[in-house]
Amino acid sequence: MSAGTLPIHYHRRDFAFFTSGRFLSTVAMQMQSVAIGWQIYAVTNSALALGFVGLCQFAPMFLLTLPAGDISDRIDQRKVLAVAMTVQAVSSALFLLLSISHVSKVWLFYAVLVLFGAARGFAGPAGQSLVAFLVPEDKLARSIALSSSVFTTAVIAGPAMGGLLYAFGAFATYSVCCICFLAAAFLTFMLGGRRRAESVTQRSRLERVAEGVRFVRSRPVILGAISLDLFAVLLGGAVALLPIYARDILHTGPIGLGFLRAAPAFGAAMTSLILAGFPVERRTGAIMFSAVAVFGVATIVFGLSTSFPLSLAALFVLGASDM
Repeated sequence: MSAGTLPIHYHRRDFAFFTSGRFLSTVAMQMQSVAIGWQIYAVTNSALALGFVGLCQFAPMFLLTLPAGDISDRIDQRKVLAVAMTVQAVSSALFLLLSISHVSKVWLFYAVLVLFGAARGFAGPAGQSLVAFLVPEDKLARSIALSSSVFTTAVIAGPAMGGLLYAFGAFATYSVCCICFLAAAFLTFMLGGRRRAESVTQRSRLERVAEGVRFVRSRPVILGAISLDLFAVLLGGAVALLPIYARDILHTGPIGLGFLRAAPAFGAAMTSLILAGFPVERRTGAIMFSAVAVFGVATIVFGLSTSFPLSLAALFVLGASDM
C-alpha cells in the first residue's frame, strides 16, 4: 500500500494546536532576540559582540539544517519539534539565571545562544514539514496560508512585545519567553497522528542530501535567486546592529528597539498581502533585481538616519523589498 493510500486520521484540534504553538514559540523567539541584543550591548558596548550574537545562532543552524531535515524525515516531526521547543525553553531559563545572577561573562551568553541556535536548527525543518501531516490534502493550501499569516503576525508582534517587556527588566522578558516555549512544546506533544512516506528509508542520508544539492544546482533560476538573496541579506542586514541605533543614535531605549525590529516584518506582511491579490507573473527577473536595489537603498537610508520615524520607514521599505 503506498503512502498516499494509507488510512489517515485527522483531528480538528491538531491544526489549531500547531498554529497556536508556532505563534507562541515565534513570539518568544522575537522577544528573546530583543532582550539578548540589548543586554549584550549594555554589557560590552561593542558592535563586534552583537555580531557574535548572530554568529552563535547562525553557525549551529547552518551546520544542522541538512541533518535535521533528514532526522525529521525519519522520525516523527512532532517529537522533533516538541523537543526542540523544550530546549529553547531551557535556553530562556538559562538566560534568566544568568541575568538574575548578574553574570558579566559574555561567553556564557554565547554558549546558551549556541544551544538555542541548535534547537532552532531542528525546529525549522520539523515545523515546516509538519502541516501536511495535520490537515487533509484538499485543505492544505489554505492551511499553509493561514499558518504563514500566524507566523507573520508573531514576527510583527513579538519584537514590540519584547521591547515593552524589557522595560520591566530581563527577568520579565525571559520568564515570559520560557513559559511561551513550554506551552508551545506541550501543544506540539499533544498533536495527533501523522502520515509517513514509505520511500524515505530507501536511501541513505548522504544520498538524499546529495540529491537535494543536485536539484538546486541543476536549476540555475533557483540557484541564482537563492544566491542573490543570500548575499543581499548577509552583506546588507542591519538587524544585528539595531541595539546600537536604538540606544546611541536614535535614543529610543528597548521599547524603540522592539518597534525597529518589528518594522521589516510589517513591511513584508503588507507586501505579501499585495502579492496575494496581484501576483508577479511577468518580468520576474527585472522585478527581483529592482527589489534588491531598493533593499540596498533602504539599508543605506537607515544607516544614515538619525530620525526614529525615518528609520522605521526605511526598515519598513527594507522588509517590503525583501518580500
